[in-house]
Amino acid sequence: MKVGTRLGIGFVLVLLLLIVVTVVGISNMATIQERLERIVTVKNVATRLVIDMDAALRDRTVALKSLTLYTDPADMQPEIERIKSLSAKYTEAESRLAKIVATDAAITENEKTAIANIKQFETAAMPAISKALDLWQANKPEEATKVLIKEIRPVQKKWADALVELIKLEDRLNDQDKINAQDSFGSARTLMIGLGVLASLIGLVLATVITQGVLRQLGGEPDYAATIANEIADGDLAVEIITPDTGHASSLGAMREMRDALVKIVRKVRHGTDEIATASVEIAAGNADLSARIEMQAASLEKTASSMDELTSTVKQNAENARQANQLAASASDVALKGGEVVSQVVDTMESINASAKKIVDIISVIDGIAFQTNILALNAAVKDFYKIYCLNY
Repeated sequence: MKVGTRLGIGFVLVLLLLIVVTVVGISNMATIQERLERIVTVKNVATRLVIDMDAALRDRTVALKSLTLYTDPADMQPEIERIKSLSAKYTEAESRLAKIVATDAAITENEKTAIANIKQFETAAMPAISKALDLWQANKPEEATKVLIKEIRPVQKKWADALVELIKLEDRLNDQDKINAQDSFGSARTLMIGLGVLASLIGLVLATVITQGVLRQLGGEPDYAATIANEIADGDLAVEIITPDTGHASSLGAMREMRDALVKIVRKVRHGTDEIATASVEIAAGNADLSARIEMQAASLEKTASSMDELTSTVKQNAENARQANQLAASASDVALKGGEVVSQVVDTMESINASAKKIVDIISVIDGIAFQTNILALNAAVKDFYKIYCLNY
């Protein structure tokens, strides 16, 4: 695998682990934020509304008890108005709590049951409260007090207890949500620390593996490999290359094998150069011997040419003598013819001479042909000898 590929894989793995750590951290922080937001915007608000309802109920209970102390309707009217205001305040808080319960998907069954009990007690108590208020306004305090004692007080006590239980339930749920948020924070912190340590260990392992792989592939440190390469490039083939035991497959091992191969090549080239020098000396000696032989052949050829010239001169002289003899024979024939019949014997003799002359002419022609062929052969031999000499020289 290439070094770039291994480095890329290592960095990608580390980045993926960092991304996982980031995603897990963001997810857990979102969960913690959601729980804290629910505590602040839902649970705390719901608890405050229940507390407002409980306070309104208790203040209204005090106001109802205060009505039993008055006998004048004019004195009762402020307390009656206060009771109506507290009832309106209770109704408003109850309405807001109902909206929260309707929109909160995480509302528990215990909360729903507690709210239903509170609503049940409210439904049971409100008609009696309205009845008592009407009696007080009708200036019938004795009857109103009886309604308060017999009909309102038992239900109102249960009503107040139900509100207190709901407040305690909300406090417990808030505490549980706080504990859950703390647990989520602790789990997220532990997970992020674990993933961070894991990413660091994986990065360390990858860095170690990649570094060892690169060093194993190079066979040593990069600076050392560069130094060796520069020395070999400068022609220093005697440089010592130190590699690990497993360095034969490394770059430095390949450099060492290349250096050894270059040393062998240089030795072969040097040996070949020595052989070429020896052969050059031998060739020079052979050329000198050949030159001497060529000079000897040239001298022999000159002698042969001189002999051929003499032979040619002799043949030409013989031919000239034959021609002169032929002319003399012709002159003799003319003389013999003029003598005619007087000297018949001379004629016969001259005919014999004439025939002999013809034979001589034929002989001369043959001699001329032989001389010509001899010249041709000599010239051909001379040309061949010069051609051989020329080839040997060049």
